[in-house]
Amino acid sequence: MYLAKEPSTNPAHKAMSLNKNSIYSFWIMLFFCGVIPVSAFSQTDLDPIIEPLLKRYRITPLQTLNARNEALYEAGARLFSDNILSGNRNISCQDCHTPRNGTSDGLALSLGQGKNLDFGQSKRQLKGAVLRRNSSALFNLGQAAATHMFWDSRVKYQYWGDPGYVTPEPRLNGSQPAAKDIVENLKRPVDVQALFPPLARDEMRGYKGENELANADTNEEVWRRLVVRIRRERPQILSLIEQAYQLDSPYEVNIGHVGGAIGEFISHRFQATDTPFDRYLNGNKGALTAEQKKGLMIFLERGRCVFCHNGPLLSNNVVMSTGVPPLAAVGQELDKGRGSVTADKNDNFLFRTPPLRNVVFTAPYMHDGIFITLAEVIEHYDNVYQSLDSFQADPKLFTPYTSKIKQEKNNAILSSIADQISPLIQSPLNLSNEEKSALLEFLSSGLRDDSFLQEL
Repeated sequence: MYLAKEPSTNPAHKAMSLNKNSIYSFWIMLFFCGVIPVSAFSQTDLDPIIEPLLKRYRITPLQTLNARNEALYEAGARLFSDNILSGNRNISCQDCHTPRNGTSDGLALSLGQGKNLDFGQSKRQLKGAVLRRNSSALFNLGQAAATHMFWDSRVKYQYWGDPGYVTPEPRLNGSQPAAKDIVENLKRPVDVQALFPPLARDEMRGYKGENELANADTNEEVWRRLVVRIRRERPQILSLIEQAYQLDSPYEVNIGHVGGAIGEFISHRFQATDTPFDRYLNGNKGALTAEQKKGLMIFLERGRCVFCHNGPLLSNNVVMSTGVPPLAAVGQELDKGRGSVTADKNDNFLFRTPPLRNVVFTAPYMHDGIFITLAEVIEHYDNVYQSLDSFQADPKLFTPYTSKIKQEKNNAILSSIADQISPLIQSPLNLSNEEKSALLEFLSSGLRDDSFLQEL
């Protein structure tokens, strides 16, 4: 067994101050400390307690994005499902972000370029590459608060310092990007995100000698060749992009227009803004059931979920370690998260806090997909060190793969992960079964908007 450091004793991690003028502050203190169970509150009792907490954590309802560019949306929809974006023409965006799998793929570790089989809601590996991460969900990525992309936040928009995009491609970055002709067509981070999967060799690009994209020497050359390919083989898509951007010639199209089209599609197609929780935030106090409100109270207080899952998206857009038990393909380097981007060991095993709307559709969970159910996620956070040390992945996670997948049990690695766990979650929650059940109900039903399923 690895030696985990002692949980933080900082009182700020065990209790939170409330407005002392509130007549409810004393009761909240007792509730948060576990003296009063959540069942002691009636449905109407909770509303005036919840309201100031929502304000404190800047939790506001999401507004539906309505004004879409129809030509750009259609171009993005076609590109999203077209294998032409991959070097060997054997995988599309939709293969890893399938609507019927909650805009993910239902796998613990996603499968990259190569030959894979798709059986309805489940994929099976034949010769495709096993990637190091779970496929991120795409809900609400067009919202203004969605500033950080990917599990490692390698694409983001930065407002301070030199404001602008921060990406693995320096020529896109900052307030005066060298590739200004590309950046001027990228109006939000999700547009920028769309440019990078085609660059990853195991994900979409392929390897040298296999195709013209794989043989390119720079990112910009890959993008240029990809646009040439689309122009030659998908003139209808180019025509839609020309129309959307009011261009005079298909030769004016660059990768920025392509990213803008995919981003337009993702932003409008995968929205989750009509959840019971959003209706509650908009003033309908009956939109959440009594059980969901109890779960929301756990979320806001005893469960400490809100420390990280706050703001409009229920994400602080921060990279941090939550002590997730590591899963990887045998022979594959363990995913170090943000550390793989910065090469700073202090960033090892830090991953972006994901948004939570429609989380019920996006199993399996965490950056490596090790938890099959939300109930397992809740159990993990109830005692993070214990979970890291003793959780056993369900063997069902491994059945889609021909490659051997293993749960890492090396003590030195587990100790390294334990050392990085955020102080916010170090001490056990000790939630009761009733509290866990209420929290699960809020997460699975209170944050659910299945309108995206209507277009399947």
